[in-house]
Amino acid sequence: MGITLQFVISLLITYLFLLELIYLNHTYKESKKKQIHNEYILADLRKLEFKPKSFDAILCLEVIEHLTKEEGYGLIKKMEKWARKKIIITNSKWLSLSRRVRL
Repeated sequence: MGITLQFVISLLITYLFLLELIYLNHTYKESKKKQIHNEYILADLRKLEFKPKSFDAILCLEVIEHLTKEEGYGLIKKMEKWARKKIIITNSKWLSLSRRVRL
């Protein structure tokens, strides 16, 4: 995790109620032990549902590239339903793409 992302997350931890959806069980246990977030859910994101407008903002950090194209589009549609205001999606493959095309 880069310094910039770590700084953003520290601000979010300070000012927002955070819910972390964790993909890997060992990451879940480590994060929960440190009590970094207010609430945790260990679940398959592809099957997870929330009520519409459940969150002011959704951060989807380096998740979408691990899904199939159809699952990715489905997740985006779900996030549009769940978010009241903003959705921020990052993709780890963007960095390698920017290096290849020299942006």
